[in-house]
Amino acid sequence: MNKFRLKFFVCCLVVIGFHSPFKAQQEEIKFESIPPEQGLSNKSIPAILEDKYGFLWFATQDGLNKYNGYDFKVYQNDPSDSNTISNNNIFCLIQDKEGYLWLGTENGGLNRFDPNKEKAIRYTHDENNPASLSSDNVYSLLETKKGELWIGTWEAGIDVMDKESGKIKKHFRHDPKNEESLSEGGIWSLYEDKNGIIWISTWGGGLDRFDPSTGIFKHYRHDKKDPGSISNNIVGPLFEDSEGRMWVSTWGGGLNKFDRKSGTFKSYMYRPDDPKSIGSNRIWPIVEDWEGNLWIGTYGSGLCRFDPRTEKFHRFSHDPENPNSINYNDIWSLHLDRSNILWIGTEGAGVSKFVNISKQVDYYSADPESPLSLSQNSVRAVHEDSDGMLWIGTWNGGLNKFDLVAGKSTSFKHLEENEGSSGLDKIKCIFDDHNGSLWLGTYRGGLLEFIKSNGTYGKNYVHDKSDPTSISDNYVYCIQEDKRGNVWVGTLNGLNIFDRESRKFYRFKNDPANNK
Repeated sequence: MNKFRLKFFVCCLVVIGFHSPFKAQQEEIKFESIPPEQGLSNKSIPAILEDKYGFLWFATQDGLNKYNGYDFKVYQNDPSDSNTISNNNIFCLIQDKEGYLWLGTENGGLNRFDPNKEKAIRYTHDENNPASLSSDNVYSLLETKKGELWIGTWEAGIDVMDKESGKIKKHFRHDPKNEESLSEGGIWSLYEDKNGIIWISTWGGGLDRFDPSTGIFKHYRHDKKDPGSISNNIVGPLFEDSEGRMWVSTWGGGLNKFDRKSGTFKSYMYRPDDPKSIGSNRIWPIVEDWEGNLWIGTYGSGLCRFDPRTEKFHRFSHDPENPNSINYNDIWSLHLDRSNILWIGTEGAGVSKFVNISKQVDYYSADPESPLSLSQNSVRAVHEDSDGMLWIGTWNGGLNKFDLVAGKSTSFKHLEENEGSSGLDKIKCIFDDHNGSLWLGTYRGGLLEFIKSNGTYGKNYVHDKSDPTSISDNYVYCIQEDKRGNVWVGTLNGLNIFDRESRKFYRFKNDPANNK
Protein backbone atom coordinates (compact mmCIF):
# COMPACT_ATOMS: atom_id res chain seq x y z
CA MET A 1 0.00 0.00 0.00
CA ASN A 2 1.27 3.53 -0.63
CA LYS A 3 1.11 6.51 1.80
CA PHE A 4 0.44 4.37 4.81
CA ARG A 5 1.83 1.04 3.63
CA LEU A 6 1.21 -1.83 5.96
CA LYS A 7 4.59 -2.14 7.64
CA PHE A 8 3.61 -4.60 10.31
CA PHE A 9 3.86 -7.84 8.34
CA VAL A 10 6.81 -10.15 9.00
CA CYS A 11 6.60 -13.71 7.75
CA CYS A 12 7.96 -16.59 9.80
CA LEU A 13 8.28 -20.05 8.31
CA VAL A 14 6.06 -22.71 9.84
CA VAL A 15 4.90 -26.09 8.70
CA ILE A 16 1.38 -26.15 7.30
CA GLY A 17 -0.35 -29.33 8.38
CA PHE A 18 -2.19 -30.85 5.41
CA HIS A 19 -4.21 -33.99 5.94
CA SER A 20 -3.17 -36.02 2.95
CA PRO A 21 -0.57 -38.71 2.17
CA PHE A 22 1.64 -35.92 0.80
CA LYS A 23 1.85 -33.84 3.97
CA ALA A 24 5.67 -33.75 3.97
CA GLN A 25 5.72 -32.17 0.51
CA GLN A 26 3.76 -29.05 1.47
CA GLU A 27 5.67 -25.77 1.29
CA GLU A 28 6.27 -24.02 4.60
CA ILE A 29 4.68 -20.57 4.57
CA LYS A 30 2.66 -18.56 7.04
CA PHE A 31 -0.80 -17.09 6.58
CA GLU A 32 -2.30 -14.50 8.90
CA SER A 33 -5.99 -13.90 9.56
CA ILE A 34 -7.58 -10.52 10.11
CA PRO A 35 -8.78 -10.62 13.74
CA PRO A 36 -12.52 -10.05 14.31
CA GLU A 37 -11.89 -7.13 16.68
CA GLN A 38 -10.78 -5.04 13.70
CA GLY A 39 -14.42 -4.87 12.69
CA LEU A 40 -15.02 -6.73 9.41
CA SER A 41 -18.82 -6.73 9.03
CA ASN A 42 -19.19 -10.17 7.47
CA LYS A 43 -17.07 -13.28 6.88
CA SER A 44 -18.04 -13.86 3.22
CA ILE A 45 -15.92 -11.76 0.84
CA PRO A 46 -16.94 -11.88 -2.85
CA ALA A 47 -14.57 -9.08 -3.98
CA ILE A 48 -11.47 -7.13 -2.87
CA LEU A 49 -10.33 -3.79 -4.31
CA GLU A 50 -7.32 -1.56 -3.67
CA ASP A 51 -8.10 2.07 -4.47
CA LYS A 52 -5.70 4.69 -5.85
CA TYR A 53 -4.84 5.85 -2.32
CA GLY A 54 -3.91 2.38 -1.12
CA PHE A 55 -7.02 1.68 0.95
CA LEU A 56 -8.46 -1.82 0.68
CA TRP A 57 -12.20 -2.26 0.11
CA PHE A 58 -13.94 -5.54 0.86
CA ALA A 59 -17.31 -6.40 -0.66
CA THR A 60 -19.18 -8.56 1.84
CA GLN A 61 -22.63 -10.04 2.19
CA ASP A 62 -23.32 -7.48 4.91
CA GLY A 63 -22.02 -4.18 3.58
CA LEU A 64 -18.98 -2.47 2.11
CA ASN A 65 -15.83 -2.39 4.27
CA LYS A 66 -12.94 0.08 4.00
CA TYR A 67 -9.66 -1.07 5.56
CA ASN A 68 -6.77 1.21 6.56
CA GLY A 69 -4.50 -1.55 7.83
CA TYR A 70 -5.72 -1.34 11.42
CA ASP A 71 -9.51 -1.38 11.40
CA PHE A 72 -12.56 -1.33 9.15
CA LYS A 73 -15.12 1.34 8.40
CA VAL A 74 -18.42 -0.22 7.35
CA TYR A 75 -20.96 1.23 4.91
CA GLN A 76 -24.40 -0.36 4.98
CA ASN A 77 -27.91 0.24 3.78
CA ASP A 78 -30.05 2.60 5.85
CA PRO A 79 -33.73 2.38 4.77
CA SER A 80 -34.27 5.98 5.86
CA ASP A 81 -31.33 7.36 3.83
CA SER A 82 -31.37 7.10 0.03
CA ASN A 83 -27.70 8.15 -0.09
CA THR A 84 -26.59 4.86 1.46
CA ILE A 85 -25.96 1.71 -0.58
CA SER A 86 -29.12 0.00 -1.83
CA ASN A 87 -28.35 -3.49 -0.49
CA ASN A 88 -25.78 -5.02 1.85
CA ASN A 89 -25.24 -8.18 -0.22
CA ILE A 90 -22.44 -7.01 -2.54
CA PHE A 91 -21.15 -9.36 -5.24
CA CYS A 92 -18.76 -7.25 -7.31
CA LEU A 93 -16.71 -4.09 -6.88
CA ILE A 94 -14.59 -1.90 -9.20
CA GLN A 95 -13.15 1.64 -9.17
CA ASP A 96 -13.52 3.74 -12.32
CA LYS A 97 -11.14 6.28 -13.84
CA GLU A 98 -12.83 9.10 -11.93
CA GLY A 99 -12.31 7.39 -8.59
CA TYR A 100 -15.91 6.30 -7.97
CA LEU A 101 -16.60 2.81 -6.63
CA TRP A 102 -19.24 0.76 -8.43
CA LEU A 103 -20.97 -1.96 -6.42
CA GLY A 104 -23.09 -4.73 -7.87
CA THR A 105 -25.56 -6.22 -5.41
CA GLU A 106 -28.02 -9.07 -5.16
CA ASN A 107 -31.58 -7.71 -5.34
CA GLY A 108 -30.36 -4.12 -4.91
CA GLY A 109 -29.12 -3.27 -8.38
CA LEU A 110 -26.07 -1.10 -8.96
CA ASN A 111 -24.53 1.63 -6.78
CA ARG A 112 -22.05 4.39 -7.56
CA PHE A 113 -20.28 5.18 -4.30
CA ASP A 114 -18.25 8.35 -3.77
CA PRO A 115 -15.49 7.43 -1.29
CA ASN A 116 -14.81 11.11 -0.49
CA LYS A 117 -18.40 12.14 0.23
CA GLU A 118 -19.31 8.63 1.46
CA LYS A 119 -22.59 8.74 -0.46
CA ALA A 120 -24.12 6.38 -3.00
CA ILE A 121 -26.29 6.84 -6.09
CA ARG A 122 -28.54 3.89 -6.83
CA TYR A 123 -29.50 2.38 -10.20
CA THR A 124 -32.24 -0.26 -10.23
CA HIS A 125 -34.56 -2.06 -12.63
CA ASP A 126 -37.74 -0.24 -13.64
CA GLU A 127 -40.03 -2.26 -15.88
CA ASN A 128 -41.48 0.97 -17.27
CA ASN A 129 -38.09 2.41 -18.18
CA PRO A 130 -36.16 0.68 -21.00
CA ALA A 131 -33.06 2.72 -20.09
CA SER A 132 -32.91 1.19 -16.60
CA LEU A 133 -31.07 -1.96 -15.50
CA SER A 134 -32.34 -5.24 -16.90
CA SER A 135 -32.07 -6.85 -13.46
CA ASP A 136 -31.33 -5.92 -9.86
CA ASN A 137 -29.01 -8.93 -9.53
CA VAL A 138 -25.63 -7.56 -10.62
CA TYR A 139 -22.80 -10.11 -10.40
CA SER A 140 -20.01 -8.62 -12.54
CA LEU A 141 -18.73 -5.19 -13.62
CA LEU A 142 -16.21 -3.88 -16.13
CA GLU A 143 -15.10 -0.40 -17.14
CA THR A 144 -13.73 -0.64 -20.68
CA LYS A 145 -10.82 1.34 -22.08
CA LYS A 146 -13.40 3.57 -23.79
CA GLY A 147 -14.99 4.35 -20.41
CA GLU A 148 -18.15 2.30 -20.88
CA LEU A 149 -19.56 0.49 -17.87
CA TRP A 150 -20.51 -3.10 -18.63
CA ILE A 151 -22.90 -4.71 -16.15
CA GLY A 152 -23.34 -8.47 -15.96
CA THR A 153 -26.59 -9.69 -14.41
CA TRP A 154 -27.54 -13.06 -13.03
CA GLU A 155 -30.40 -13.77 -15.42
CA ALA A 156 -30.85 -10.93 -17.92
CA GLY A 157 -27.55 -10.72 -19.79
CA ILE A 158 -25.41 -7.59 -20.06
CA ASP A 159 -26.22 -3.89 -19.84
CA VAL A 160 -23.91 -1.14 -21.09
CA MET A 161 -24.31 2.12 -19.16
CA ASP A 162 -23.44 5.69 -20.02
CA LYS A 163 -21.88 6.75 -16.73
CA GLU A 164 -22.62 10.46 -17.11
CA SER A 165 -26.38 10.05 -17.59
CA GLY A 166 -26.74 6.80 -15.67
CA LYS A 167 -28.83 5.40 -18.53
CA ILE A 168 -28.46 2.01 -20.14
CA LYS A 169 -27.65 2.58 -23.78
CA LYS A 170 -27.38 -1.04 -24.87
CA HIS A 171 -28.70 -4.44 -23.77
CA PHE A 172 -27.12 -7.77 -24.74
CA ARG A 173 -29.39 -10.76 -24.18
CA HIS A 174 -29.45 -14.40 -25.15
CA ASP A 175 -31.54 -15.07 -28.26
CA PRO A 176 -31.96 -18.81 -28.92
CA LYS A 177 -32.71 -18.02 -32.58
CA ASN A 178 -29.48 -16.08 -33.06
CA GLU A 179 -26.20 -17.98 -32.74
CA GLU A 180 -24.28 -14.68 -32.78
CA SER A 181 -26.05 -13.40 -29.66
CA LEU A 182 -25.00 -13.86 -26.04
CA SER A 183 -24.89 -17.57 -25.20
CA GLU A 184 -26.48 -17.35 -21.72
CA GLY A 185 -28.29 -14.82 -19.51
CA GLY A 186 -26.35 -15.63 -16.34
CA ILE A 187 -23.11 -13.62 -16.37
CA TRP A 188 -20.36 -14.36 -13.85
CA SER A 189 -17.39 -12.39 -15.09
CA LEU A 190 -16.46 -9.69 -17.61
CA TYR A 191 -12.92 -9.08 -18.87
CA GLU A 192 -11.36 -6.82 -21.50
CA ASP A 193 -8.05 -8.02 -22.90
CA LYS A 194 -5.12 -5.96 -24.17
CA ASN A 195 -6.63 -5.87 -27.67
CA GLY A 196 -9.99 -4.48 -26.53
CA ILE A 197 -11.86 -7.79 -26.92
CA ILE A 198 -14.52 -8.42 -24.27
CA TRP A 199 -14.65 -11.89 -22.72
CA ILE A 200 -17.79 -13.05 -20.92
CA SER A 201 -17.96 -15.93 -18.46
CA THR A 202 -21.43 -17.47 -18.25
CA TRP A 203 -23.13 -19.86 -15.86
CA GLY A 204 -23.77 -22.80 -18.16
CA GLY A 205 -23.20 -21.28 -21.59
CA GLY A 206 -19.41 -21.49 -21.68
CA LEU A 207 -17.10 -18.62 -22.61
CA ASP A 208 -18.13 -15.85 -25.00
CA ARG A 209 -15.89 -13.54 -27.05
CA PHE A 210 -17.32 -10.17 -28.08
CA ASP A 211 -15.66 -8.06 -30.75
CA PRO A 212 -16.84 -4.43 -30.42
CA SER A 213 -15.97 -3.76 -34.08
CA THR A 214 -18.44 -6.38 -35.34
CA GLY A 215 -20.91 -6.62 -32.47
CA ILE A 216 -20.83 -10.42 -32.76
CA PHE A 217 -20.50 -12.97 -29.96
CA LYS A 218 -18.40 -16.07 -30.55
CA HIS A 219 -18.96 -19.05 -28.26
CA TYR A 220 -16.57 -21.55 -26.72
CA ARG A 221 -18.41 -24.50 -25.19
CA HIS A 222 -17.44 -27.85 -23.74
CA ASP A 223 -17.52 -30.73 -26.20
CA LYS A 224 -16.96 -34.23 -24.83
CA LYS A 225 -15.63 -35.32 -28.20
CA ASP A 226 -13.10 -32.50 -28.42
CA PRO A 227 -10.21 -32.56 -25.88
CA GLY A 228 -9.24 -29.05 -27.01
CA SER A 229 -12.56 -27.53 -25.98
CA ILE A 230 -13.15 -25.71 -22.71
CA SER A 231 -13.41 -28.22 -19.87
CA ASN A 232 -16.72 -26.97 -18.42
CA ASN A 233 -19.54 -24.62 -19.42
CA ILE A 234 -19.77 -22.99 -16.00
CA VAL A 235 -17.05 -20.38 -16.32
CA GLY A 236 -15.64 -18.09 -13.64
CA PRO A 237 -13.13 -15.22 -13.65
CA LEU A 238 -10.57 -14.85 -16.43
CA PHE A 239 -7.01 -13.60 -16.13
CA GLU A 240 -4.46 -12.42 -18.69
CA ASP A 241 -0.96 -12.83 -17.28
CA SER A 242 2.18 -10.77 -17.90
CA GLU A 243 3.15 -13.07 -20.79
CA GLY A 244 -0.18 -12.50 -22.53
CA ARG A 245 -1.58 -15.95 -21.72
CA MET A 246 -5.28 -16.23 -20.99
CA TRP A 247 -6.33 -18.34 -17.99
CA VAL A 248 -9.93 -19.39 -17.48
CA SER A 249 -11.40 -20.71 -14.24
CA THR A 250 -14.32 -23.12 -14.29
CA TRP A 251 -16.72 -24.56 -11.75
CA GLY A 252 -16.10 -28.27 -12.15
CA GLY A 253 -13.52 -28.33 -14.92
CA GLY A 254 -10.43 -26.99 -13.17
CA LEU A 255 -8.12 -24.43 -14.76
CA ASN A 256 -7.91 -23.81 -18.51
CA LYS A 257 -5.14 -22.18 -20.52
CA PHE A 258 -6.70 -20.65 -23.60
CA ASP A 259 -4.82 -20.25 -26.90
CA ARG A 260 -6.67 -17.37 -28.54
CA LYS A 261 -5.06 -17.95 -31.93
CA SER A 262 -6.12 -21.57 -32.29
CA GLY A 263 -9.22 -21.29 -30.11
CA THR A 264 -8.19 -24.34 -28.10
CA PHE A 265 -7.96 -24.98 -24.37
CA LYS A 266 -5.57 -26.97 -22.22
CA SER A 267 -7.10 -28.05 -18.93
CA TYR A 268 -5.44 -28.66 -15.57
CA MET A 269 -7.58 -30.83 -13.33
CA TYR A 270 -7.39 -32.46 -9.92
CA ARG A 271 -5.82 -35.92 -9.90
CA PRO A 272 -5.96 -37.87 -6.60
CA ASP A 273 -2.66 -39.62 -7.33
CA ASP A 274 -0.73 -36.43 -8.10
CA PRO A 275 0.08 -34.02 -5.24
CA LYS A 276 1.34 -31.46 -7.79
CA SER A 277 -2.03 -31.23 -9.53
CA ILE A 278 -4.59 -28.55 -8.69
CA GLY A 279 -6.37 -29.15 -5.38
CA SER A 280 -9.93 -28.97 -6.72
CA ASN A 281 -11.79 -28.72 -10.03
CA ARG A 282 -14.05 -25.99 -8.65
CA ILE A 283 -11.94 -22.84 -8.91
CA TRP A 284 -12.69 -19.13 -8.94
CA PRO A 285 -10.25 -16.18 -8.53
CA ILE A 286 -6.82 -15.98 -10.18
CA VAL A 287 -3.99 -13.45 -9.63
CA GLU A 288 -0.33 -13.29 -10.67
CA ASP A 289 2.58 -12.50 -8.37
CA TRP A 290 5.89 -10.72 -9.15
CA GLU A 291 7.60 -14.00 -10.05
CA GLY A 292 5.03 -14.98 -12.67
CA ASN A 293 3.27 -17.56 -10.49
CA LEU A 294 -0.51 -17.78 -10.51
CA TRP A 295 -2.41 -17.94 -7.23
CA ILE A 296 -5.71 -19.74 -7.63
CA GLY A 297 -8.58 -19.90 -5.18
CA THR A 298 -10.54 -23.14 -5.06
CA TYR A 299 -13.80 -24.15 -3.48
CA GLY A 300 -13.21 -26.87 -0.93
CA SER A 301 -9.42 -27.20 -1.20
CA GLY A 302 -8.02 -23.80 -0.25
CA LEU A 303 -5.36 -21.98 -2.23
CA CYS A 304 -3.04 -23.18 -4.99
CA ARG A 305 0.11 -21.62 -6.38
CA PHE A 306 0.79 -22.56 -9.99
CA ASP A 307 4.09 -22.19 -11.85
CA PRO A 308 3.26 -21.96 -15.59
CA ARG A 309 6.85 -22.92 -16.47
CA THR A 310 6.83 -26.26 -14.65
CA GLU A 311 3.03 -26.65 -14.73
CA LYS A 312 3.13 -27.76 -11.09
CA PHE A 313 0.74 -26.73 -8.31
CA HIS A 314 1.47 -26.20 -4.61
CA ARG A 315 -1.56 -26.59 -2.36
CA PHE A 316 -2.27 -24.64 0.82
CA SER A 317 -5.25 -25.88 2.82
CA HIS A 318 -6.82 -25.09 6.17
CA ASP A 319 -5.63 -27.11 9.13
CA PRO A 320 -7.64 -26.50 12.34
CA GLU A 321 -4.59 -27.54 14.38
CA ASN A 322 -2.32 -24.99 12.70
CA PRO A 323 -3.12 -21.28 13.33
CA ASN A 324 -0.70 -20.33 10.56
CA SER A 325 -2.54 -22.23 7.85
CA ILE A 326 -5.04 -20.55 5.56
CA ASN A 327 -8.21 -19.86 7.55
CA TYR A 328 -10.74 -21.56 5.25
CA ASN A 329 -10.84 -23.80 2.17
CA ASP A 330 -13.57 -21.97 0.23
CA ILE A 331 -11.83 -19.06 -1.56
CA TRP A 332 -14.04 -16.39 -3.13
CA SER A 333 -11.65 -13.52 -3.91
CA LEU A 334 -7.93 -12.73 -4.22
CA HIS A 335 -5.98 -9.49 -4.49
CA LEU A 336 -2.23 -8.83 -4.70
CA ASP A 337 -1.65 -5.28 -3.45
CA ARG A 338 1.10 -2.81 -4.34
CA SER A 339 3.22 -4.11 -1.47
CA ASN A 340 2.96 -7.67 -2.85
CA ILE A 341 0.75 -8.78 0.03
CA LEU A 342 -1.72 -11.42 -1.09
CA TRP A 343 -5.21 -10.87 0.37
CA ILE A 344 -7.52 -13.87 0.43
CA GLY A 345 -11.27 -13.47 0.80
CA THR A 346 -13.15 -16.58 1.86
CA GLU A 347 -16.78 -17.64 1.82
CA GLY A 348 -17.42 -17.92 5.52
CA ALA A 349 -14.21 -17.19 7.45
CA GLY A 350 -13.23 -13.63 6.61
CA VAL A 351 -9.83 -12.58 5.27
CA SER A 352 -6.34 -14.13 5.30
CA LYS A 353 -3.16 -12.52 4.07
CA PHE A 354 0.25 -13.73 2.99
CA VAL A 355 3.55 -11.85 2.62
CA ASN A 356 6.20 -13.66 0.60
CA ILE A 357 9.55 -12.88 2.21
CA SER A 358 11.45 -14.78 -0.46
CA LYS A 359 11.29 -11.79 -2.79
CA GLN A 360 14.76 -10.37 -3.34
CA VAL A 361 15.48 -7.12 -1.52
CA ASP A 362 17.17 -4.59 -3.79
CA TYR A 363 19.50 -1.96 -2.36
CA TYR A 364 19.92 1.50 -3.86
CA SER A 365 22.51 4.01 -2.68
CA ALA A 366 24.39 7.14 -3.70
CA ASP A 367 27.29 6.62 -6.09
CA PRO A 368 29.52 9.65 -6.83
CA GLU A 369 30.50 8.03 -10.14
CA SER A 370 26.91 7.65 -11.34
CA PRO A 371 24.57 10.60 -12.01
CA LEU A 372 21.64 8.14 -12.07
CA SER A 373 22.07 7.01 -8.45
CA LEU A 374 20.51 8.55 -5.36
CA SER A 375 21.82 12.01 -4.51
CA GLN A 376 22.42 11.12 -0.85
CA ASN A 377 22.31 8.00 1.34
CA SER A 378 20.46 9.60 4.24
CA VAL A 379 16.81 9.09 3.21
CA ARG A 380 14.19 10.81 5.35
CA ALA A 381 11.00 10.61 3.22
CA VAL A 382 9.62 8.18 0.62
CA HIS A 383 6.37 8.82 -1.25
CA GLU A 384 4.58 7.06 -4.12
CA ASP A 385 2.46 9.53 -6.09
CA SER A 386 -0.86 8.94 -7.84
CA ASP A 387 0.96 7.99 -11.06
CA GLY A 388 3.00 5.29 -9.32
CA MET A 389 6.25 7.28 -9.36
CA LEU A 390 8.50 7.06 -6.30
CA TRP A 391 9.81 10.31 -4.78
CA ILE A 392 12.62 10.24 -2.22
CA GLY A 393 13.53 13.07 0.12
CA THR A 394 17.10 13.08 1.41
CA TRP A 395 19.01 14.87 4.15
CA ASN A 396 21.01 17.56 2.36
CA GLY A 397 20.67 15.90 -1.04
CA GLY A 398 17.34 17.34 -2.14
CA LEU A 399 14.60 15.44 -3.96
CA ASN A 400 14.97 12.28 -6.06
CA LYS A 401 12.56 10.83 -8.61
CA PHE A 402 13.12 7.11 -8.68
CA ASP A 403 12.19 4.74 -11.52
CA LEU A 404 11.66 1.32 -9.93
CA VAL A 405 11.62 -0.52 -13.25
CA ALA A 406 14.93 0.89 -14.49
CA GLY A 407 16.46 1.24 -11.01
CA LYS A 408 17.56 4.78 -11.87
CA SER A 409 17.19 8.05 -10.02
CA THR A 410 16.91 11.68 -11.13
CA SER A 411 17.92 14.21 -8.50
CA PHE A 412 16.59 17.74 -8.02
CA LYS A 413 18.73 19.77 -5.67
CA HIS A 414 17.63 23.25 -4.63
CA LEU A 415 20.80 25.14 -5.32
CA GLU A 416 19.54 28.65 -4.58
CA GLU A 417 18.50 28.97 -0.96
CA ASN A 418 16.79 32.13 0.20
CA GLU A 419 18.37 34.09 3.02
CA GLY A 420 17.04 32.86 6.34
CA SER A 421 15.63 29.66 4.83
CA SER A 422 18.62 27.35 4.67
CA GLY A 423 17.83 23.65 4.81
CA LEU A 424 15.76 23.43 1.60
CA ASP A 425 17.63 20.27 0.59
CA LYS A 426 16.89 18.62 3.94
CA ILE A 427 13.50 17.06 3.21
CA LYS A 428 11.46 15.59 6.08
CA CYS A 429 8.15 14.80 4.38
CA ILE A 430 6.47 14.74 0.94
CA PHE A 431 2.84 15.29 -0.07
CA ASP A 432 1.28 14.84 -3.55
CA ASP A 433 -1.70 17.13 -4.22
CA HIS A 434 -2.72 15.26 -7.44
CA ASN A 435 -2.76 18.60 -9.30
CA GLY A 436 0.78 18.32 -10.59
CA SER A 437 2.69 19.50 -7.53
CA LEU A 438 4.61 17.92 -4.70
CA TRP A 439 4.79 19.73 -1.38
CA LEU A 440 8.01 19.21 0.55
CA GLY A 441 8.37 19.71 4.27
CA THR A 442 11.93 20.77 5.01
CA TYR A 443 14.20 21.09 8.02
CA ARG A 444 14.56 24.86 8.63
CA GLY A 445 13.45 25.69 5.06
CA GLY A 446 9.66 25.82 5.49
CA LEU A 447 7.23 24.43 2.91
CA LEU A 448 8.53 24.05 -0.64
CA GLU A 449 6.56 23.42 -3.83
CA PHE A 450 7.93 21.19 -6.60
CA ILE A 451 6.33 21.17 -10.09
CA LYS A 452 6.40 17.60 -11.41
CA SER A 453 5.66 18.46 -15.06
CA ASN A 454 8.86 20.40 -15.62
CA GLY A 455 11.00 19.24 -12.70
CA THR A 456 11.45 22.67 -11.13
CA TYR A 457 10.94 24.11 -7.69
CA GLY A 458 8.08 26.54 -7.17
CA LYS A 459 7.41 28.90 -4.32
CA ASN A 460 9.03 28.51 -0.93
CA TYR A 461 6.76 29.32 2.04
CA VAL A 462 8.66 30.45 5.12
CA HIS A 463 7.75 31.96 8.46
CA ASP A 464 7.44 35.75 8.53
CA LYS A 465 7.11 37.33 11.98
CA SER A 466 5.26 40.31 10.49
CA ASP A 467 2.72 38.18 8.57
CA PRO A 468 0.17 36.22 10.66
CA THR A 469 -0.92 34.32 7.51
CA SER A 470 2.56 32.90 6.90
CA ILE A 471 3.51 29.40 8.02
CA SER A 472 4.03 29.24 11.78
CA ASP A 473 7.51 27.68 11.64
CA ASN A 474 10.20 26.65 9.15
CA TYR A 475 10.63 23.16 10.61
CA VAL A 476 7.95 21.10 8.77
CA TYR A 477 7.49 17.49 9.89
CA CYS A 478 4.25 16.25 8.32
CA ILE A 479 1.73 17.13 5.59
CA GLN A 480 -1.70 15.61 5.00
CA GLU A 481 -4.90 16.38 3.11
CA ASP A 482 -8.38 15.90 4.58
CA LYS A 483 -11.61 14.89 2.82
CA ARG A 484 -12.50 18.54 2.13
CA GLY A 485 -9.24 19.21 0.34
CA ASN A 486 -7.63 21.17 3.17
CA VAL A 487 -3.86 20.70 3.52
CA TRP A 488 -2.67 20.32 7.11
CA VAL A 489 0.95 21.15 7.84
CA GLY A 490 2.57 20.09 11.11
CA THR A 491 5.53 22.18 12.26
CA LEU A 492 7.79 22.49 15.27
CA ASN A 493 5.63 25.43 16.37
CA GLY A 494 2.03 24.38 15.86
CA LEU A 495 -0.40 23.12 13.25
CA ASN A 496 -1.32 24.98 10.06
CA ILE A 497 -4.07 24.76 7.46
CA PHE A 498 -2.73 25.82 4.06
CA ASP A 499 -5.25 27.35 1.63
CA ARG A 500 -3.85 26.56 -1.82
CA GLU A 501 -6.05 29.16 -3.53
CA SER A 502 -5.16 32.15 -1.34
CA ARG A 503 -1.71 30.73 -0.46
CA LYS A 504 -2.32 31.66 3.16
CA PHE A 505 -1.83 29.70 6.37
CA TYR A 506 -4.20 29.50 9.33
CA ARG A 507 -2.46 28.57 12.55
CA PHE A 508 -3.41 26.42 15.53
CA LYS A 509 -1.13 26.57 18.55
CA ASN A 510 -1.19 25.23 22.05
CA ASP A 511 -2.41 27.66 24.72
CA PRO A 512 -1.50 26.37 28.21
CA ALA A 513 -4.23 28.56 29.69
CA ASN A 514 -6.94 27.02 27.48
CA ASN A 515 -7.66 23.35 28.13
CA LYS A 516 -10.61 23.34 25.72
